[in-house]
Amino acid sequence: MVVTITSNEGMPYVAPHSALKVALNSFCFSLPGELGEKSGISAFLLAPGMVDTSGIGEAAQKLAPLYGMTYEEFMN
Repeated sequence: MVVTITSNEGMPYVAPHSALKVALNSFCFSLPGELGEKSGISAFLLAPGMVDTSGIGEAAQKLAPLYGMTYEEFMN
């Protein structure tokens, strides 16, 4: 089983993060076709939305002003 976690694509100021997520999306969509049903391997792509963690809290403090938002607006 392969499980990947995705998020928004193409957000300004987080290009490396967005590029990685697009690559994981493509990988997850391509893998089943390459392995075939007989392999017994499933691929899942999860998109949970923003999760309030200490990491996003720190990033949001820096990103919110770049988007012309308050921290609270960005988190909502």
